[in-house]
Amino acid sequence: MNQTPGAIGYIELGYATANKIPFGTVRNSSGNWITPSLESVTAAAAGAMKDMGPNTDFRVSITNSTGPQAYPIASFTWFLVHKSYADTAKARALIQFIWWAESEGQAKAPQLGYAPLPRDLHPWIQARLKSVTAGGRAVWKAAE
Repeated sequence: MNQTPGAIGYIELGYATANKIPFGTVRNSSGNWITPSLESVTAAAAGAMKDMGPNTDFRVSITNSTGPQAYPIASFTWFLVHKSYADTAKARALIQFIWWAESEGQAKAPQLGYAPLPRDLHPWIQARLKSVTAGGRAVWKAAE
């Protein structure tokens, strides 16, 4: 990008901040000029929740999300999780990790340059994790 005058690129906010790469203020769908920050990315995720519901599979874009403080050039990082696994131990380890990442791990997200998920999203994530099975049994029961 540095070698092409006027070039615009897209990288993680944490990477840009850590490497002192300048980033721009962008006008969002509400008409507000928003500078990228952990708060404005979380606001983008919160705005996208209207396109989801409690039974969501989370395939939703947070780019150009609604909300007066939402940064318009934002994206989720997804986990791809199967509904059912053959190996209970592997499934349990995966579910335990994702559960930690979306609960206790959220406190570490800002330190790593990632925006925390909106609090209202947590029950939906937990419900989806509890629906994963291995060998015909709920993995969550095996993880407790």
